[in-house]
Amino acid sequence: HRRALAGTIRGKALQKPDRSVFWTVCKSNDDASFVCFTGLDIETFDELSADFESICNACTPCANRSIRRLKRQSGLKRCLHSKACLGLVLSHLRTRGGNRTLCFLHGLVPSVCSTWLPFGKRVLLKALHRKDFCRPTTPSADKIKECCGLIEAKHPSLENCWGAIDG
Repeated sequence: HRRALAGTIRGKALQKPDRSVFWTVCKSNDDASFVCFTGLDIETFDELSADFESICNACTPCANRSIRRLKRQSGLKRCLHSKACLGLVLSHLRTRGGNRTLCFLHGLVPSVCSTWLPFGKRVLLKALHRKDFCRPTTPSADKIKECCGLIEAKHPSLENCWGAIDG
């Protein structure tokens, strides 16, 4: 009786990860559903997935708070495909859902989820660092002048201001 109330999710109660809700949405090719699930459209997800996969497959999720490179492939086959790992991270960031919800959506037991989620976050950060469009840059001189004009038109007391940060 205690086990039933403990809140554990058993593997037999879950769909296999390759038949999970995530893969169903992924295979549906429906952008609206995919954006709702991950926050990205399918094309952007696939583009990001290429960089994510190269890092994910070269590293181990078993390192604590760091990404260690694999010396060679050994041991059991990974239980989570790199796209599924990226989907896990994005759905977590999109919904801030608890691990139980993520387990049901991705067909994972809690121990696997708690291993792959932090690893996936670190891999995503590394993959985003590789993308030029993710790096902050200063706008061109023409864009700065345009922004200055727009800001001064709305707030005359702000002179030579071309940007602001909220938060």
